[in-house]
Amino acid sequence: MTEVALDESEYEIHTDELTRVHADALHTFLKGRTQALLAEQTAGTEAYRAILSLDTAVDMTYDEVTGCLRHAGDSDRDLTELRLEWQRLRWFSFPWRGTAGYDDALWPRAIYTPPAGRRRATRSHRRVRR
Repeated sequence: MTEVALDESEYEIHTDELTRVHADALHTFLKGRTQALLAEQTAGTEAYRAILSLDTAVDMTYDEVTGCLRHAGDSDRDLTELRLEWQRLRWFSFPWRGTAGYDDALWPRAIYTPPAGRRRATRSHRRVRR
């Protein structure tokens, strides 16, 4: 049975407030996990290939996020694409929730509301009131 990872983060950030610091923190966390797992496997085994696939997907998604950050403007399309790529990178971290080094505050859930439809918040990392 596959465990379904839910986005249960209590932290949110507006997409236009995401920075390279957020992306680097999450990427560093994920790469630490995948590289440690790869080191424990014998190259060429099915387990090694599976972990290598995850490692590669993490890198490719991180590249998409950082590309969006470099080239993003304020358009709905740019911010929507950044949010989707950021959320995709975050999903890779969910299986490690509750383990050492996992910190939702460092890679909060991105929300996007067109600028005309929201008031600017004073803090980037907010706890969600539930």
